[in-house]
Amino acid sequence: MSDQHRADRDEHVRSTRDAYDRLAPVWSKATDEGPFNGFLERPALRSLVPRPLTGMTILDAGCGSGAQCEWLLGEGADVVGVDLSPGMVEQADRRCHGHGRFLVADLSEPLPLEPSSIHGITCSLALHYLGPDRAGNLLEIVSVFREDGTEIVIHTMRMRRTYEPLLRETGNAND
Repeated sequence: MSDQHRADRDEHVRSTRDAYDRLAPVWSKATDEGPFNGFLERPALRSLVPRPLTGMTILDAGCGSGAQCEWLLGEGADVVGVDLSPGMVEQADRRCHGHGRFLVADLSEPLPLEPSSIHGITCSLALHYLGPDRAGNLLEIVSVFREDGTEIVIHTMRMRRTYEPLLRETGNAND
């Protein structure tokens, strides 16, 4: 990787982390009942997850404020939530009342998890934030998947929408 490519990647990671740290305090309120996340994306992803989940350890890669983690816990899973944003990880842990394990980590880097420790993986609306080596990123995520694991469910799309209006409305914008 060239020095310029590394610098561009590092800036992208920093700006993404900073934006979601600013959004973290209002993310759940703004998205839980929203038409996209609350009524389209989350039900679609959940319909793809095989059940029962009792006794399974599920990784939510790009967990945000923990909506999927909370649902997975309710389905009986042990949950590991990973997100780039410390603010989002804090919100996820709070939302799940200390149940589950939550880590700040970059999905484009090796995850701080034991190999073959995860029975299933959900990753919703997160992969489009990764760099051009998405195949390599997926291999890193999949490296924690158990051979007897059940499923990897990834739901993603490229969105051109910006959250800057929400940041301004809530007083969290960097003006």
